[in-house]
Amino acid sequence: MRILGITLAACIISGSLPLVVALAQQATPPPAQRPAAAPAAQDQPTRTTVTPSRQQWGAAIARRPLPKKGCFTASYPEIEWKEVACARPSHYPNPPSKPPLVGNRNDFMAAAPVLSLISSATGSFKTVTGVTSENGAVGGGGQPSPNVFTLQLNSQVLDPPCSSIGNSWCQGWEQFVFSQTQCVPDAAHPQSVVPGTAPCVFIEYWMLYFGHPCPPGWNASGTADCWFNTLGSYVLPQTIADLSGLVLTATTSSTQDEVKLVTPSGQASAVGHDSVVNLSQFWNEAEFNIFGDCCDSEAVFNDGSTIVVNTSITTGNMDAPVCVNFSPTAETNSLNLVQPCCAIPGQSSAQPAIVFTESNVASATSLCACPLGATWNPTSGNCVCNGSGQVVVNGKCVVPKNVCGGTTPLGNILGASCGQNCGRWSCDGPNKLMCFPHLNACGGCSSVPIGQGEGAQPGETCACSNGATGRYYCTASKQLFCDCQP
Repeated sequence: MRILGITLAACIISGSLPLVVALAQQATPPPAQRPAAAPAAQDQPTRTTVTPSRQQWGAAIARRPLPKKGCFTASYPEIEWKEVACARPSHYPNPPSKPPLVGNRNDFMAAAPVLSLISSATGSFKTVTGVTSENGAVGGGGQPSPNVFTLQLNSQVLDPPCSSIGNSWCQGWEQFVFSQTQCVPDAAHPQSVVPGTAPCVFIEYWMLYFGHPCPPGWNASGTADCWFNTLGSYVLPQTIADLSGLVLTATTSSTQDEVKLVTPSGQASAVGHDSVVNLSQFWNEAEFNIFGDCCDSEAVFNDGSTIVVNTSITTGNMDAPVCVNFSPTAETNSLNLVQPCCAIPGQSSAQPAIVFTESNVASATSLCACPLGATWNPTSGNCVCNGSGQVVVNGKCVVPKNVCGGTTPLGNILGASCGQNCGRWSCDGPNKLMCFPHLNACGGCSSVPIGQGEGAQPGETCACSNGATGRYYCTASKQLFCDCQP
């Protein structure tokens, strides 16, 4: 997942350069304690437990901070992280080619409003349509295999330069990664879709243009770059059919960076690690997408695939992000970006986000691609026609038809009662409703059900409930009444 080319920013790494810090292994739980005796039944208050939906649970567990550095898991519906043994670090760097496909300089990043910094970002897929298969190469080479991909949540290249260590060209970069194959399985965790590999989440740190040799614990890449991966937290194997339910969240603070993956089966995996490249001081752009599984590789989708990507950011500012057309990662997928990217401000129930479409379908359209005469409204999340009274219907701005076939708004509801409930509103031409009374032969509101004498005249016979035959007559209140008296 290496950065491409010359970038515009640089990083500060304060103090001495941090080395790879081994994450804490599973802590020994405290001895079980005897629970306190419960109060008498009559003293216990009545409590109602509400189980959240899996979507609500996923959002809640992603927001919950990790208790410390290490590897953790959680299971629906519990909102609690449990420490687990970590996987060994991936030994793959994750490096550029093949524009204009997604990745490798061609993607959309969510840029924070001016003077705002990102403390957390979440990537998910709003819709996944027509996707039946995906193939990728393990380790960036060899024969492609089904369901080999990464989800990446990437920062921009960090600014300013690493002046604190006397290196004016060094630039930091950070990636939060879910990989299908980059970890090694053990006896307690199942293999991935490819034998000998295991899925996991981890964080990847880069110092670009640092120069070689790299500091202890860092790996050399190219002629001047250095990188390392944290330990990983195991994830149950996923397939491309799970894509719409996978949610990746990255969080940063002055002391710790965290990556969390929530799966559609109700499992969550997370890693917490020391903050290495001071991300919290400089993070203002976030990229999320599905890519090849490391090493400049590509995730290849079947024909007819369309994906809508959602990247939300938390900055403390609810203004809409800015869509930046760039990708810092070298991995790609085989889909094409569909312009434009849609920027959506935050609301009470959602953080600000960008939403965009990528597809290999020629007719695919963007969520905010508006027809002629309409403008995208980020607040409502739809296209609004500029003309008075117009709405978007079948991709065009038109004045909507009323129920009578005209274009004039009607003040009443077709078929509703009117005239003291004696009539019904009915169409009188394409742009008008008229109250047509429903009177009986006595001149009053009809009370005789249809099929049981509707329209009958006084003196005509009628059926009585006892089987006898009566005759209709008009009452003083102008009602047609069936007289069954002998």
